[in-house]
Parts: sequence; structure tokens; C-alpha cells
Amino acid sequence: MLEVKLKNFEIATAEKIRLAFPEQTAKLDAAVLAGFIRQGVDLAENYAIERAEDVQSFLLFAVQYGLDVRRYPQWAGLILLNAELTGSEKVEQINSTQLDANKGELSRAV
Repeated sequence: MLEVKLKNFEIATAEKIRLAFPEQTAKLDAAVLAGFIRQGVDLAENYAIERAEDVQSFLLFAVQYGLDVRRYPQWAGLILLNAELTGSEKVEQINSTQLDANKGELSRAV
């Protein structure tokens, strides 16, 4: 049963990623994207990001920066390593900071 849930999560997340990043994923094989999603789920768990919606948000962020956290902006690393934040709080702060950064304002960095 758990495998079925994971497969459904992978399908739903792949659709979200393809919708959010159509150009980057146009030529991407479904198996490659599924592998990226599985690796991203494992990485998210390392940072206590466990809710499906939060993992999907984290994966949307990871599409832009990859799965190598050393390539993430410093502010993202600080958020992910903050043990005082829940997984949901980490995703919320990453999303807020990224929005601010895209506007040229890094006001929410931890």
C-alpha cells in the first residue's frame, strides 16, 4: 500500500513540476523525473520536511537549484539547517524568501 501512495505522489508531483517548469522538463524522460522526485523525497526527509504538500514545494525549489544542497543559496541552507523550525515552517520560509529574492529583496532570510 505504501508503494501505491508513493507512486501516486510521484505522478502528482511530476505533473506539478512539468506545469511549473515546462521548458526545463519538455525533453525529460518520465523515469528520470521519477528518480529526481524519489531522491528529493529522501533529501526532504533529512530536513524534517515530511508533509506531501511541503515535499512538493521543496521539490519545486530543488528543480531550480538541484539536489546538491551545497549549490543552494546561503539563505536556503540556513533555513534547512535550522533545527528550531518544523518542516512546514522551513518550506514556508524558503517560499517567502525566494519570492522576496525574486523581487530583489532578501528580507526574510534567516
